[in-house]
Amino acid sequence: YTADAGICGVHNYPDYELHKYQHQQYISKIKDFVRLYKTEHTSLPAKDILISLAGWHSKHIIEYDKKFGRYVRECNED
Repeated sequence: YTADAGICGVHNYPDYELHKYQHQQYISKIKDFVRLYKTEHTSLPAKDILISLAGWHSKHIIEYDKKFGRYVRECNED
């Protein structure tokens, strides 16, 4: 995410706050999995965790990172 943030800032990406929020939500989800494991000594099955995280990655990359990439390319064309 640090690389995304740097590029977003340099290019004044208009959806930067949304992009940042999405990454924060992803990190929060991972922390929830860890907290569940540490505090309740239980966890979701690995398959469920993988599906959840992979789903986020797929959706984020397909929808938001591609949109961001188009924006950066357009900025570089100017």
